[in-house]
Amino acid sequence: MRKITKSILESKGKQIAIVLSVVILVALSLMLIYPFDIVKGKVLPPKDGQTINIYIDLPAGSTLFQTKKSVAKISSIVEKEDEVLDIETFYGMGAPTDIVGLLKGSPLRSGEQSAQMVVNLTKPHDRDEKSFLIAQRIRQNISKKTEYASDVLVVEEPAGPPVVGAVVAEIYGKDQKKRNDIATKIASIFTRVGGLVDIDIQREEPYKKFSIDINKDKAVKSGLSIQQIHKIVYVAFQGVNIATKNEQNRNDQVALHLVLSDGSKKINSSSKKKLRLKLSELKLMNTQGKMISLSEVVSVNDTMSNSPIYSKNLQDYTIVSAETDLVSPIYIGLDVISMIKEEMGKDFEISHGSLFKREKGKIFDLCLKDKKDGKIYQIVWEGELQVSLDTAIDLAITLIVSIVLIVTLLIFYYQSFSLPMIILMGSFLSLIGVMAGHLIMGIFSEHKVYFTGTSLVGVIALIGISARNTVLLIDNMNTLMKNGMLKKEAIIESTAIRAKPILLTAVGVMLGSSLLIPDTVFGGLGISLTFGTVTATAASLVIAPILLYYVNLDRDD
Repeated sequence: MRKITKSILESKGKQIAIVLSVVILVALSLMLIYPFDIVKGKVLPPKDGQTINIYIDLPAGSTLFQTKKSVAKISSIVEKEDEVLDIETFYGMGAPTDIVGLLKGSPLRSGEQSAQMVVNLTKPHDRDEKSFLIAQRIRQNISKKTEYASDVLVVEEPAGPPVVGAVVAEIYGKDQKKRNDIATKIASIFTRVGGLVDIDIQREEPYKKFSIDINKDKAVKSGLSIQQIHKIVYVAFQGVNIATKNEQNRNDQVALHLVLSDGSKKINSSSKKKLRLKLSELKLMNTQGKMISLSEVVSVNDTMSNSPIYSKNLQDYTIVSAETDLVSPIYIGLDVISMIKEEMGKDFEISHGSLFKREKGKIFDLCLKDKKDGKIYQIVWEGELQVSLDTAIDLAITLIVSIVLIVTLLIFYYQSFSLPMIILMGSFLSLIGVMAGHLIMGIFSEHKVYFTGTSLVGVIALIGISARNTVLLIDNMNTLMKNGMLKKEAIIESTAIRAKPILLTAVGVMLGSSLLIPDTVFGGLGISLTFGTVTATAASLVIAPILLYYVNLDRDD
């Protein structure tokens, strides 16, 4: 190391070539993120879990028979995956609720048109493929091989805080019809943005249905009670518990449920005539012992369903959600906002929220003022998109604060402004290794490798590691120069002396960090520390001596 440092300090050409190469590498590293977009940012990394949830919501008014048919088709697709252990299906209800289920509204799921499938996978270390890749393939196969793709959501447990979806638009406004129109336009924009899948509007359009109304006068004259009529209707179509059974091995009683068979209660077509015909087949015995047809005491009427009202913080709203197909929601979110402003600008005056005034919403939230009636509607972004933006801002602030604190400490210690800048140079140059590491791992990985929030945590950690190495060099040089050694010789000697401990520290960090690389969540941290340490160490042993050679090592007065 002594000979290498000496040859560099004695050659002006080598110094210029090294510095120029470093500048070019730094520029190329930054350009990998923008404008080349080769290394993409994704704050929340994907998670390799053991469960995939599939939500089936057929059009309102669909029958249980149709729901079972769609579930059977989807099950046949999912069962082909070798990593699937078993599938649990819940009709007309949600699965046992977890945190994700609470946000997705699993406890509120009801109706013959809905079902939820819980797909349990083998443990991560027992399979070669990540769960998010399996979920992506299942989603694609459902889309290709069934007609139910628009009614199916494939949801995996996120690595970060549970959210309704990757990109979520909450539309607030007093006019429900206009609010729903805005939601429909946003959903249309989602469909035209690459990388967005499982687009869903959380609303239920009113649908036509039949109501069975009891004619009380006819029932009384026929010798039938209202309770009798209620029971026969429930037994025929929904079923009732008629008794309980005690078992020796159970602490609770087992209900005996009575209901007509599927074939008996099935109606071939959705019409009043067919329903009346089915009701005429159901007979009740009156108080005189005569059999009375149910159709004689009830009437079948057309009616419309009642749509649920969704509210948050006492404000009615409509939700449009979508999942991302293994892409970063930040890039997609910016594209969506741009398209909303372009396509909806004809009908609305669109303005952004404020970075400081929260009553107007956050900076990316949109305020829409109808040009016709002046009514205000607000689009608030939530989901992984908002979590990513908030986390990115917090990490950026942490990075800036860390640099300011380290620089302030070094300025007071060295009584100099130039030396702290040289010390931090290694931290800045570590970006070369960090970006190169993400690029290299992305080439050899089966999935896209993102610069994630944990990657940025690794960059923050590298600041302290690289600063420590350069501080060791400077302190050793100052000691040698106080003992009478010339500046050039002091730089060469201290670099040679400190090279071994610096390299040993770097190897230790790299070996320990490399174990994190295969992990889906902390892989970014492992890549940053492993590859960033290489360039940070090189900066301390090669770039720092060159810069120190041209600055005054004495403390500034």
